[in-house]
Amino acid sequence: MPMSSSEQTSMARSLAVVGAATLTSRVTGLIRDVVLAWVLGASMPADCFFAAFRIPNFLRRIFAEGSMSTAFIPVFTELQTIRGREAAFRLGSILLSWLLPLLAVVSAAGVLLAPQIVSVLTPGWIKDPQKFSLTVTLTRLMFPYILLISVAALAMGMLNAQGHFAAPAFAPVLLNLTMIASGLVAARLTDQPVLGIAIGVLLGGAGQILLQLPALRAKGFRFHLELAPKDPHLRKVGKLLLPSLVGSTVYQVNMVVITILASLLPAGSLSYLFYADRLMEFPLGVFAIALGTVALPTMSHQAARGDMEALKQTLGFAFRQVTLVMLPATVGLIVLREPLMEVIFQRGKFDPIATRLSAQALLCYAVGLWFVAQIRVVAPFFYAMQDTRTPMLAAIVSLAGNVLFALILMGPFSHAGLALAVSLAALVQLGILMERLGRRLQGIPWGILLKYVPKVILASALMGGFCALAADCLPWGSQVPLFRRALALAGTVLMGATLYGSVLGILGVEDLKELLRDLLAKRSRPGRKGKSSGTPV
Repeated sequence: MPMSSSEQTSMARSLAVVGAATLTSRVTGLIRDVVLAWVLGASMPADCFFAAFRIPNFLRRIFAEGSMSTAFIPVFTELQTIRGREAAFRLGSILLSWLLPLLAVVSAAGVLLAPQIVSVLTPGWIKDPQKFSLTVTLTRLMFPYILLISVAALAMGMLNAQGHFAAPAFAPVLLNLTMIASGLVAARLTDQPVLGIAIGVLLGGAGQILLQLPALRAKGFRFHLELAPKDPHLRKVGKLLLPSLVGSTVYQVNMVVITILASLLPAGSLSYLFYADRLMEFPLGVFAIALGTVALPTMSHQAARGDMEALKQTLGFAFRQVTLVMLPATVGLIVLREPLMEVIFQRGKFDPIATRLSAQALLCYAVGLWFVAQIRVVAPFFYAMQDTRTPMLAAIVSLAGNVLFALILMGPFSHAGLALAVSLAALVQLGILMERLGRRLQGIPWGILLKYVPKVILASALMGGFCALAADCLPWGSQVPLFRRALALAGTVLMGATLYGSVLGILGVEDLKELLRDLLAKRSRPGRKGKSSGTPV
């Protein structure tokens, strides 16, 4: 049967929960990055920290939030639909029994082999003993993070499949808070605060597990050590895991390629890319990734009951909402890139030169924002259908494109060329996914989309023109008090968003109004206690 209005409202409401949590995470993440910029700037220790943190983060996204989530959630949901919650939780317990010893070995190997890992990932630093040594030390400190965050990610998958999104979505906030606290404390107590920040990463990983445990226990999960290598559902997860693992690895290798090539560019290049990426990740995380998080279990439930019509409508809903939010976000990041960098980061060791160079990277990252956002909602369709092969193939081609584009563009455009390469590679990946999606659905209703997208583009362009004019007229620079600059930036963004919504209304695009209505919908009607049409959050 088609996707019901209550199902759409429930999905929108779950999106509101995940979006609000992700917004909190991004805000605290920005505060964390401001603290990092204040304490470390774009200095040598900053480059070392960002490179070292990418290594366990790379493995986290492969084993935990990447392949494990996409292979595990559809099978967990299918098992829960067919045989009930107890059988599904048993599968979670079996997976955790395998995950703990495996990642303990990976963590120990990472600590022991840190010099070799760093020499591969940052070859340009081998000739700088101080920089190389600090990166090795930080890598050893943070490598066990992979074990902690993988357990947290498995808990997130089980809770999301139950329709509980709040605790998993708010868990990353703890990582930001521990890094903020450790950075501020370490800056006062030691001349190497970067070591304290690394310890804060481990504390944040442990905190993410502890936050989710009460919700998981309330749902009925109890861990029992059980390997059960012949369990058919474990084998199904394993079958889906291999192509998903390759696909997730390829995506992360894209980031490693950028790290390697950035290490060959002038000092600070990796930091410029990091700070620009943090701003681009803000709208991506608050909406697109949040929508993908909600869409995967929703689509998995629909696929498990064989409801292809509802699955197609969920995908169409997600595509429209991403377009509605990400196109104006793209324009806003491009037009306001320097004011954003200046207001958020320019203080302490982060000087106007760092602002300008980071803004160049942000421009090139923002070009690909819509492509990356659509990948986040199109890929869950394939995962819900228990097809991890198609996203894997798209990711492999994307990696090849990323390397090619990066090698071509880093010469004339330096670090900004590396950011542009990521955007172009995302375009290639989305193109492949959409072509395969068209085959799977026996055609994509391009006519409907072509009626919708041009109106969003027009509204975004008018908003961008207004923001550009406002940015030219308003005072910027370190001589202007920070409060005045922040107020000017916030006012520009608010008025631009108001103009965008007004133009959409004039053009007859009702999606924004409907989205806001669904986000604000009550969980139950007065007088009907205990009844709710939606998924619990």
